[in-house]
Amino acid sequence: MRKKLQIFLFFAFAILFLSLIFGTLYYHDFLKIWHIPKHGKYYLQSDMRTQAAGIINNYEFDSVILGSSMLENTSAKEASNILGGKFFNISISGSDLADKEVLLNYLLKKKSIKKVIISLDYDNRINFLHSETPDRSRYEFLYDNNNFNDIKAYLNFKYLKCIFTPKKCVGKSRNFDMPNETTSEFNYKFNGVKNWFKKIDDSDIRRFNQIIEKANFIKNNQTSKTMIDDFNKSKENLDKYLISYAKNYKDTEFIVIVPAYSVIQSSIYLKYRDKNFNNLEKSLKYLIKNSKNLKNLKIYAFSNMDFIKNLNLYRDYGHYHSIINSKMLHLISDDIGLLNEENFDDYWAKFKQIANDFNIIEFGNKIEKYLNENR
Repeated sequence: MRKKLQIFLFFAFAILFLSLIFGTLYYHDFLKIWHIPKHGKYYLQSDMRTQAAGIINNYEFDSVILGSSMLENTSAKEASNILGGKFFNISISGSDLADKEVLLNYLLKKKSIKKVIISLDYDNRINFLHSETPDRSRYEFLYDNNNFNDIKAYLNFKYLKCIFTPKKCVGKSRNFDMPNETTSEFNYKFNGVKNWFKKIDDSDIRRFNQIIEKANFIKNNQTSKTMIDDFNKSKENLDKYLISYAKNYKDTEFIVIVPAYSVIQSSIYLKYRDKNFNNLEKSLKYLIKNSKNLKNLKIYAFSNMDFIKNLNLYRDYGHYHSIINSKMLHLISDDIGLLNEENFDDYWAKFKQIANDFNIIEFGNKIEKYLNENR
């Protein structure tokens, strides 16, 4: 009898303990998966791969910005005013099409969406050269049809310790217009290449050394041996992660943006990563061909425009100021930059001309000299 009582008390205590833990996690719900807690109404976590689930579940919007870091500085309010609809920006840093598709699939099943602005990042992400077997297990379960497994998001040290210090874990007060904007964070690095070297860190050093290294390869007429012009893989990804959605959700307008990388990156791709450059051309032609029969799929690109040469608007050779994000919205509203079969060859020729005219070797030498003089 006593043993039975001990077993009963053990299980009763265990159930009570687990109920307390799960109840506390539900009450605070740091990711807003199930509800918006009053004490965290204006707070969001920085990891949009996990945070977006709560945004989709509990916030009202009918249009979405779903890009990489290249669209994080796009104002949802401005997009709403210019393009119509009520936008929310859930862009994911460092994302490829498959990352975005996890959220996109869930979003379109959960809400009636008018417009999707999505980035087509060609920095090795169309055919997944660096993410053939990406680990999405840490967040994919938040976007399936099983609501009960969402608790897994909190079953880790990061959040279990928050039971005792919940105020430290609610996230940061966010500008819901651009939850993960970076312009203000890196504002000191705009207005000139020399500002790139202010508060320089290891990641900056790596990027600058990459430019120097690639400039030296180009100087010696060498191209990257690691790049693969695998258009079949790109075609498969475009079909699976983008075109199929435009076909299945014909009431949703899909606005594809090729990010306006700086002339430095364009030049590197043309002169050093030529296989990637060729793959981008084929991929865009394939998308354009499909968009001809899909009135809800539009592709915009701006690498033929002079503003990509204005390095004052870039904090490195890829990431740009929110001024460019705003400019792209206005251009889209006027259908400027819209690619089709009639204008693509002209677009591509101007893109190549701008990239070819930039003297990446001379620029690399300047960076090397500046680093040597200021280290």
